[in-house]
Amino acid sequence: MKKLKVVLVLFSAAILFQSNLNLVQKKGLVQFELNLSDGEKFDLYSFIQSDEVGQKIGLLPNLFESQNNFSSFKESAIVRSLAPQGMQPGTLVEYIKWNSDVRYLGYFQSDPILLADPRYSDFIDFADGNGIHWDLLENFHGYYLSIFDSETARKIAFDGALEFVLKMVENSPSDLKRSILAKIDGLIIFTNYLKNNPHLLQEEDPKFIQESGSYFKGFIFRRIRTNHVPFSEVLTDLNIAKAKIQAAIPKDGFALIDISINEDIKIFCGAEAKCYLYSNLNQKVEELISFPNFITMYSENGKNFYLLEFDNGTKNLFSQDLHKEY
Repeated sequence: MKKLKVVLVLFSAAILFQSNLNLVQKKGLVQFELNLSDGEKFDLYSFIQSDEVGQKIGLLPNLFESQNNFSSFKESAIVRSLAPQGMQPGTLVEYIKWNSDVRYLGYFQSDPILLADPRYSDFIDFADGNGIHWDLLENFHGYYLSIFDSETARKIAFDGALEFVLKMVENSPSDLKRSILAKIDGLIIFTNYLKNNPHLLQEEDPKFIQESGSYFKGFIFRRIRTNHVPFSEVLTDLNIAKAKIQAAIPKDGFALIDISINEDIKIFCGAEAKCYLYSNLNQKVEELISFPNFITMYSENGKNFYLLEFDNGTKNLFSQDLHKEY
């Protein structure tokens, strides 16, 4: 019995040690080290914009990328049958991909305020030497709506979009996964709010949608109001997406950028342009209001303090164990 107790104690200690080790080793994909002396001020904003940072990020393979080409969507008989003459399902896919570029959709922004107007696309074949094909341009909007009128086409589009997001999560640090899951939870709450307040659907473009700053809240609102998509379908799809993203395994990193300062603290920057302060002493994490422009280190009685200055004029002073002085 005594031996068993010893084994259990050692096993528990090993688990505790490994757990603490994982916390201590919290890191980003791109790592930098700074050493500041007492009273020294460092320009973090200029550093993050520097070639040194850009080159390191550029060396990471397949970062944030998704290799999904939506082949199931483009090859679907139903989706192709809905396409007006002169247009292919690939046109809609390319429109989405183009928006990903011009709206910087992905790791740094997963929910824009709105999508870009297809009339300003530089790849959709709505124009040639004879001018703009206005009929194709006008048909494009109708084609877009017809996809969401069909339950089967909606399912194909949803599966392709979810696969795209899953691949992106798997090729990104873990903070993208956390961010997307938080957004999905918000969309579930939003959908239930609409469900419990159906009178809100009577307005074509309600103010609360505009003020939300979320394209996907507006997208859900329009699909329910315009295409009569059932609430049950929206909620089912959101919960499917949540479960699959929860099961996805991202790259081994807390965030993209990891700046270690005096081995006391770290500043992490990543998904949705969010930044975090992290203490190596107690593994405490503090989400910051934005990326700090400047950081100044002050030392007193063997303890370090860090003054963060932000673009809006806010200043916060933290101790090395992340106690917020002000």
